[in-house]
Amino acid sequence: MAKITKIQAQKRKGRFNIFLDGKYAFAVSENILIKYHLYKDTELTEAEIEQIKVKENVDKYYVRALDYISHQIRTTKEIKDFLKDREVEDDDIKIIIEKLEENRYLNDESYTKSFINTQLITGVDGPIVIQNKLFKKGIDKKMADQELLNVDYNQWLENATKAAIKIQKHATRQSFKNLLNKIKTGLMQKGYTSEIIEEVMSNLDLDVDEEQEAENLQREFTKAQKHYEGKENAHNKIYQSLLRKGFNSSAITNLLNKKD
Repeated sequence: MAKITKIQAQKRKGRFNIFLDGKYAFAVSENILIKYHLYKDTELTEAEIEQIKVKENVDKYYVRALDYISHQIRTTKEIKDFLKDREVEDDDIKIIIEKLEENRYLNDESYTKSFINTQLITGVDGPIVIQNKLFKKGIDKKMADQELLNVDYNQWLENATKAAIKIQKHATRQSFKNLLNKIKTGLMQKGYTSEIIEEVMSNLDLDVDEEQEAENLQREFTKAQKHYEGKENAHNKIYQSLLRKGFNSSAITNLLNKKD
């Protein structure tokens, strides 16, 4: 048995140092002090001391986890990683996670719904990219898939259309063929399915503007001329360069013939 010989308040509010048999033993919160009836001259067994230390450690990191959650909602994996980074024991992590769940501070299903809704409102990512983001946060695949299936198809279509229009605006100086490819590739990278991409492409006003196409070809032709000037087989190299950029073969040939 060990006797509490002194309880000293720390500068930090709500924290106390416990001295056993004249020596500092450990620190506790006010909640632990009250819960375990820790007063001067109280005698504690080794088992009781160990239990208090474990409980104190759990409570300390529970409060830290709450503070971590207060900045933004978190997944179970994020909380586990947060605690592991602070070298909290696995058994203590389990207790903290269970306590957070019981008090409704931690719920992966609610997190998933909220995350998807936020992504739909603030961004233009498709279901595949959002799904991958959820996986990285430790959300179960079945749960992620189910919540993504609950999203209205028209919402995906609307966001994909916004993404396509944005890509289109930044690619007006390219050939029409490259513009189409850039939109399709961009939507794929943002995680949209082929079904959505095809529907978006058919709904967009994507007819070739002959005047714009000719202007783009002329600009790229001038750049290619400067680049290959004085080089061997420059004519063919200019042709191949413009062909790779998606311009029409006949239009390139006509332009080259005019310059000869």
